Parts: sequence; structure tokens; C-alpha cells
Amino acid sequence: MTSKKKEKWKLDPAEVVVLADSGSSGRRKHATKAGRATCITHSCVRLVHIPTGIEVSEEIPHGNYSRNEMKLRKQSLSVKLLPVLENVVAKHLKVSGR
Repeated sequence: MTSKKKEKWKLDPAEVVVLADSGSSGRRKHATKAGRATCITHSCVRLVHIPTGIEVSEEIPHGNYSRNEMKLRKQSLSVKLLPVLENVVAKHLKVSGR
């Protein structure tokens, strides 16, 4: 006798779009002499589930970030927000077993 175990519902990553808004304040007079981390930058990462239009977002606080550091923070925030979006969408769709 084969037992069928019901698979846990997962959000399809193809149905999710990642949006990021960012900004900076301050000016770099000589871009070759002053690093990007001298300016104050911030960003907001939003994940949107296309079929339902549900979105979750979180901000990266204002700070002095290099380009690579900001990129890594955005990526880690996207990874962190995906399970949150999955839970919100599951509740909206009334998926059983969640």
C-alpha cells in the first residue's frame, strides 16, 4: 500500500515580483576620490504576488552603505520577505493546513 503524503503548499516564485525604491542624500564632489559610502542612502524592498496583488515591504534604514553592501542587504531582505508573503497569500487564499 502506498501512502500519499500531501505536499505543503508553496508560493510559486514566478508569480512574485521584487521591487526596490531607493534614494540618497548628499553629494560626492569627486566620484573617484570619495566612496559611495560617504553618502546617506536608504531603500525599500517590496514583494508583490501578481495574481492577488498582495504585497509586503520593509525598509533598509538610512545609512552609509557601499554599492555591494546595499545590494546584499536588498537580497537578504527579499529572502526574508518571501516566507512572509507566502503566509499572507496562503491566508488570503484560505489554503488548508497552513
